[in-house]
Amino acid sequence: AASIPTRRRLRRMPGGRQEDPEPREPPAEAFVCGANESGQLLGGPVCDALLSPVPLLLPGVRVARVSLSLSHALLLSDEGTVFSVGDNYCGQCGVHSPEQITSPLRIETLNTKAVATIAAGAQHSAVVTSDGELLTFGANDHGQGGHGDGGALDVRRPRLVHLGAVAAVSCGGAFTILIDREAVLWGCGSNVHGELGVGDFEGRAAPTRLASLSATPRRSVAAGERHAVAVSIAGALGLPLLAGSEARGLPTPRAVPALRGLRAVAAASGSDWAMALLEDGSVYCWGKGVQPRGGGGGARGEGGGEPPSPRRRALSAEALSSAAGAAPSGTATPQLLELPASCTAVAAGRS
Repeated sequence: AASIPTRRRLRRMPGGRQEDPEPREPPAEAFVCGANESGQLLGGPVCDALLSPVPLLLPGVRVARVSLSLSHALLLSDEGTVFSVGDNYCGQCGVHSPEQITSPLRIETLNTKAVATIAAGAQHSAVVTSDGELLTFGANDHGQGGHGDGGALDVRRPRLVHLGAVAAVSCGGAFTILIDREAVLWGCGSNVHGELGVGDFEGRAAPTRLASLSATPRRSVAAGERHAVAVSIAGALGLPLLAGSEARGLPTPRAVPALRGLRAVAAASGSDWAMALLEDGSVYCWGKGVQPRGGGGGARGEGGGEPPSPRRRALSAEALSSAAGAAPSGTATPQLLELPASCTAVAAGRS
């Protein structure tokens, strides 16, 4: 997922880099777990999977943000330095070679940039600098790199996308969604399922403005494998495509009717499912593998009344995990996730 980041107080340094003159708090310790056959867990031992969380260790590096994809990952330090690890067959790790990187490697071509945001897609990646520059690298066979017609199929080093100042970016399966500093949405890449939200099913090799959403500023966006979810400044959700729910998807953004009247602050997208975080700390999920509870466990009851409280008709985390791993079906109606405490952030894996 991507959201407009809080701007840090920076000062210009020699070579184009920037630094925050104020002392930083010690970073929270980070842990990783899960599939790691390509070494994508940022230094964890290369194996089929890490079944228990292990510390993410990068000596001397304060971790600010991590973006994980199916087989590669990006790490951003609090100094704006980017590291990559995992599969690099298309250049998605930002270096020409090798084709697989098993321990975090600093992307040297970004050394003169103060990177503020990172995003890892299926086989491509993107970064946004503190100056609003967007650079992409990796697979570009569908135009997901945003470099226009005739661009290379693989971009093996970070390349500038010619667009105005960008605030946030999210990379999906073979497409990219971004928000500029005017809070307007843009998209490029594959559009077979309508994932770009531009009103048709034609792909775009260069960033294209989502005209239908231009009147409502956006605060965050999350790209899934073949869908995207956007949150407006006012808290409304748009682009609620459930990939595979229709033959070719939804080419035009729609609001999520079941969440109308509820204020969303963030969203996250998995391969074929999505999550919304509301301002009260509650979380709703919908899509593949999310099974509704009996008695109408959606965001609103049968009569369109008030949303259920967290104590009733809530989908448990265990039920969601079990369903996501076994059930091919799902629901397009957001389900309240039962959690022990209110949340401040949401994130979704690719499967």
